[in-house]
Amino acid sequence: EPYLVTFEEYLDDILGVSQRRLLQAEGRIIIEPLEFCRGRTFKDCYFILDEGANCTFDTLKMILTRVGTNCRLLINGDPNQSDLNGKYKSGLLDVFNKLKDVEGIGLVELGREDILRSGLIGKILERLENV
Repeated sequence: EPYLVTFEEYLDDILGVSQRRLLQAEGRIIIEPLEFCRGRTFKDCYFILDEGANCTFDTLKMILTRVGTNCRLLINGDPNQSDLNGKYKSGLLDVFNKLKDVEGIGLVELGREDILRSGLIGKILERLENV
């Protein structure tokens, strides 16, 4: 549950706390760990996978194969900010590169100029990534 709080905070900023809670109570917004997605088919929905850089190739493949009729799947993540280490590797770039030319799939790559958190973040990344 602690990992889901961040996503709830995003929704609170967009919808407001009371609206988010109402939509969750109605089952119109469901926030859950990826582990609960195995075996399901998502239809008539928008599915957002946040922090996709923390998924292995196999996990991303599992999520991509859950897409059913009238489902829109959005995966976001920064491959430079993966928390995976050791024997696990982020699969985000591999999936991105393998799906580049697949009809019906749109891919968007954002740069520093797209950072919305604060202007300071761009300066921090400039220094930390050019060491």
